[in-house]
Amino acid sequence: MSNTEPHHLIDWDHGGHTDIELLLPVCKHHHDLLHAKRWQLTLDAERRLTITKEGRTVMSTGPPTDQWA
Repeated sequence: MSNTEPHHLIDWDHGGHTDIELLLPVCKHHHDLLHAKRWQLTLDAERRLTITKEGRTVMSTGPPTDQWA
């Protein structure tokens, strides 16, 4: 059993597709929260993740290191 669920960066309701580059693995707890609280997740071309909630950026990460990419 997996510990993560795929999150669609562009929601199905807004024309999102199940393309691997548009999916982000998240744990069930945070997946439920990001939908319930309407967090916005974005990935740029370098796979830097930005999480925005209530109109402000709360976390931003760099691209994955070579060992994980």
